[in-house]
Amino acid sequence: METTAEIIWLDTVDSTSDELRRRIPLVDNLTVVAAYEQTAGRGQRGNKWLTRPGENITLSVYVRPGEGGIPPLKASDAFRLTACSALSVAEYISSKGVRCSVKWPNDIYSGDRKICGMLIESSVSGAYIKDSILGIGVNLNQTAFPPEVFNPTSLKRITGLDYDIRLESAALVALLLKNLRALDSPSLMENFNSALYRKEGFYSFSDRSDGSTLEARIEKVDDNGRLCLVLRNGETKSFSFKEISFVI
Repeated sequence: METTAEIIWLDTVDSTSDELRRRIPLVDNLTVVAAYEQTAGRGQRGNKWLTRPGENITLSVYVRPGEGGIPPLKASDAFRLTACSALSVAEYISSKGVRCSVKWPNDIYSGDRKICGMLIESSVSGAYIKDSILGIGVNLNQTAFPPEVFNPTSLKRITGLDYDIRLESAALVALLLKNLRALDSPSLMENFNSALYRKEGFYSFSDRSDGSTLEARIEKVDDNGRLCLVLRNGETKSFSFKEISFVI
């Protein structure tokens, strides 16, 4: 039996992920909280997710692996949730005729501009993921951004079209649920690596440990979510999230 998501729509909330967490354990698996306005949206590295009211997709999905047709997930394979979520958003954006890629670990870029960010938070029970909250923000109709938002874009900026937030949120969630049911697919990480931003050629990266810049090409993202780079001298190095960043 196919399980569909319940979407709870709110006018205003501090953060859809925080609101969803406050509702645990009362919410069902695959419950979605979406909002027209977030006043304290959160992104990676403690950054704020700034978005104009009523113009973008801002939602969070509650997932319990092992239920609702979703395969169980070992804690050691936690990055598969990131890969699945990022590929789902990329699939959604591509369905609008917009070319995009996944900027490691989980931003979605169109060209060199960010169109989506996400924050995935999980809890562990024993050797398995107990539950996760997948927070996703997609720039939909917003065309003007505050100066502190780095290199943003939106679907409307690219296509010139207006989008219905509720319909587009439902379409995105449907793709995410479809892909979550294939969370254990052997091809998941291969597909993720194929979709990577700047996957070909040498580019500059900033080593966050000492601020130095290195030139390298992406070899792959491994099963643990580490970015594996090949330096110009042929040396291979692997970096975890927060250890290195793209120079854009």
